[in-house]
Amino acid sequence: MDQVLVEGSVSSSALQQSISEALRLTAHTIGGIRKVVAPEGFTLVSADGARFHVPCGQYVVLSHSLPNNDARTFANPSAFLPERFAGPRDFDEYDLTTFSQGLHRCPGRHYALRLMECLLSELLRSFTFT
Repeated sequence: MDQVLVEGSVSSSALQQSISEALRLTAHTIGGIRKVVAPEGFTLVSADGARFHVPCGQYVVLSHSLPNNDARTFANPSAFLPERFAGPRDFDEYDLTTFSQGLHRCPGRHYALRLMECLLSELLRSFTFT
């Protein structure tokens, strides 16, 4: 809390880092749900090289909580460490998937982040938390 409140005002960077870390830890479980429309289906290859054929008409469900809590990407993944988001990052949009990724990435993500920052800033300025 001391890093977020700096001499009675709110530190924007600390607040942004805290929001990003909270979103990483609390991402909703089911991310994207996609229906396979290619007539031949497609082959999904896992990180360890296993191959899975997904036929046309089937659905693929992507998890946000799994990549956001992967210890290979985020050391001590269950800990709340906002400093993960300070400075250069060792992860990309496919490692941190709270707002999805690629073509289907949430178009309102910047608005949502800014709104959370504004609301939390106002709460921190207006109330005393003990």
